[in-house]
Amino acid sequence: MRSNNNYTPYPLICKNEGGAYNRNAMEKKKMKMGKTRNAARSRSRIYLDYASATPVDPRVLKAMAPYWDIISGNPGALHEEGVSAKQALTDARSRVAHLLHARASEMIFTGSGTEANNLAIMGTVAALERRGVLLESMHLIVSAIEHESVLAPAGELERRGVKVTLVSPEPSGIVSAEKIMSEMRPETVLVSLQAANHEIGTIQPVPELGRKVKAWRTLHKADLPYFHSDASQAALLLNVSVDRLSVDLMTLDAQKIYGPKGVGALYKRQGAVLSPVLFGGRQEQGLRPATENIPAIVGMAAALSLAFQGICALAETSGTVPPFFRGEGSERFGEWRPAQTSAEQRQCFASRPGWGIARPCS
Repeated sequence: MRSNNNYTPYPLICKNEGGAYNRNAMEKKKMKMGKTRNAARSRSRIYLDYASATPVDPRVLKAMAPYWDIISGNPGALHEEGVSAKQALTDARSRVAHLLHARASEMIFTGSGTEANNLAIMGTVAALERRGVLLESMHLIVSAIEHESVLAPAGELERRGVKVTLVSPEPSGIVSAEKIMSEMRPETVLVSLQAANHEIGTIQPVPELGRKVKAWRTLHKADLPYFHSDASQAALLLNVSVDRLSVDLMTLDAQKIYGPKGVGALYKRQGAVLSPVLFGGRQEQGLRPATENIPAIVGMAAALSLAFQGICALAETSGTVPPFFRGEGSERFGEWRPAQTSAEQRQCFASRPGWGIARPCS
């Protein structure tokens, strides 16, 4: 190994005045960190921000483990290690596609849900621009309560000349499919509506809107607009199979479903045309240049599989009072009242499946 006198494998605080490593200082530092962690655990805290990020399920961590060091090759390489990594990538892609009722060739892995949203929106417009369509002649329809990773790309395209219509929700928090359809124009190239809202949990009428957009295309004998849905917040509790939702493009994010951070996926219906928004290698059908993150992708596939298992099991207990609200939760947050109307149906982002409202698998 090449010697480097400036390399310090442990914080400088653990060196004594002479520059030698002080084992006692190291141990004290470790003990102090351990006490801090234990003190934090001892506090009575209930984590309620699962809409922002979930911990990684131990079963997901177990599935990822071999790909950090044992099978660590570049999936683009031709040697044995690369071939093994490529096989893991292929298996994960097939697994995700099977769960979504999609083709493996329709799944594009990305570095996040944000990147997938950008690829769906910016990539649609970029592909049309390459074909000679002027930005000024394109129109997008986006709900006004989308995640910023949808609103920001739409805003950037509007700055460049694309016409953008933001559709506001009803007082219930639901964005009306009819209201969106009333904004359709011959130059509309993309419609985007999230499956479930990340702040208030409202479940949007994505299947209904998907069918209406498809019918509009048939009526006008057109290939556009594409229908995109950001299902990042929905995949943990809802059935997001692509045939059920009638989507052309759909975003998923592993960190929302007990998977690792730093990996997402975009479903792209066969026949839908996108252009890359990042440039480099030809990975992911030329749409996402970068060496694929095999541990994270394997983890995402495992997490999505567990999420779908949980959805089906949860359908049997939908509407029952969760255990948490039979005890401490009831004392601290009030009485549990299941949703009574479709407008009240919202996702609960406070814990694992089994804690909140679920929608059936069918």
